[in-house]
Amino acid sequence: MRTLAVDYNNDLVIGGDGNLAVATGQAAALFVCEHFARASRGEMIHRMHQGMPFFETAFGEGSNLAQYEAAFRKRMGQIPQVIAVREFNAEIVDGTLKYDAVIETQFGDTRMTNG
Repeated sequence: MRTLAVDYNNDLVIGGDGNLAVATGQAAALFVCEHFARASRGEMIHRMHQGMPFFETAFGEGSNLAQYEAAFRKRMGQIPQVIAVREFNAEIVDGTLKYDAVIETQFGDTRMTNG
């Protein structure tokens, strides 16, 4: 697996050779998982039905983190290199959704967190 490398701000990384950096293996799988988790439903012009349903599950008065977790697990399951979401914890802290997950990929386990 190969994908473009990004930094903690989700900006593309320029490698030492002056070209865009490429991630492979487990690092690439983690980047793809992070992109899938950050994409909001309706923002992808050619896949409007895909993405995370943030506003329907995690934000507002009717927030339901169990529904968010189910959507997260389903979204990760759309990535061919992901075998399973082994652990998942989420909470809303001061109006911000925070999650921590352990994802089993074909390259091994990786931890993914947004806070």
